[in-house]
Amino acid sequence: MSYKWKGTRTQTNLLEVRKLTKFVSLKGPSERWRILRRRKDAPIVFDVSFEVKKGESFGIVGLPGCGKSILAKIISKQVLPTAGSVLLEGRDIFYEVEDVELQKSVKTIFSKESRKIDRSEVHSVSLLPARIVGLTGLDEPSSEDLKRVKSELAFALASNPKLIIVGEYLNTVDSEDFLKIQGILAEAKEDFDLTYLFIQENLEIVNAVCDRFAVMFRAQIIEKNVSSKPDLKPLHPFTQMLYNYNTTGKFEIETALIHGISRLKPFERVRGCDFFHLCRHWMDICKNEKPRLYEEGDDVYVACHMFGYPREKAG
Repeated sequence: MSYKWKGTRTQTNLLEVRKLTKFVSLKGPSERWRILRRRKDAPIVFDVSFEVKKGESFGIVGLPGCGKSILAKIISKQVLPTAGSVLLEGRDIFYEVEDVELQKSVKTIFSKESRKIDRSEVHSVSLLPARIVGLTGLDEPSSEDLKRVKSELAFALASNPKLIIVGEYLNTVDSEDFLKIQGILAEAKEDFDLTYLFIQENLEIVNAVCDRFAVMFRAQIIEKNVSSKPDLKPLHPFTQMLYNYNTTGKFEIETALIHGISRLKPFERVRGCDFFHLCRHWMDICKNEKPRLYEEGDDVYVACHMFGYPREKAG
């Protein structure tokens, strides 16, 4: 049995991310006879925009290094952006929301930095959250993964948050525990009127627990507002590749495209589409022009020239 909690209670945006960008300074190639090295600014999050409606579960999915974890840290104000804004209920978290209020309203759970909570600390959790996540039955048999999930969620719920960012720890749990965690998150969402933002590298998990999701590749969103469904049909070639990988366990890359992987250097910006080196559908325009997000109906957007170029050429 798989728990689902589809559908939003309202169309009001709880979270709005607008043109968010984060640059880091990198050292250039070393030069034998020079003491100083050239430095350049490289984006780890670039021009990212999306909205999360109040009461929904929204996902950000992508491979390690795509920028999704830094994006989550910016939204929780652990990292400051270079440009752009993050609005929580219409207020900019960097200028209009006090840190104390934000810490209560936005909680991050199941991340790599999450502290393991000891059982002796359970008494400090309010009784209602503890009862919801099953912490009152401490003598019942439960895996270590499930214990950690229950503890972290109970402590997060104690401040009555508006948004919970769910990290990538869910990737490590087995299928039986995952179903139980789905049920726990769904019940907490209903009882506490929560909104979830899932940060994941597994597209199957996002498709199982989210109402909608966006896909990141090399610091940018390349597909967004995709509605989760059992017969998911990804549009962007990278999303298709990621979906096949999560379902089959391997990337389906043609031998002729293998050379493209070595050409994709971390943080390096390319002239055209960032993905064209790995895409079997590339056209000449892909090498020279970066695609914008083309609307594909139902507010779904795809950054791929296959969806925009034929129309623009015809028009």
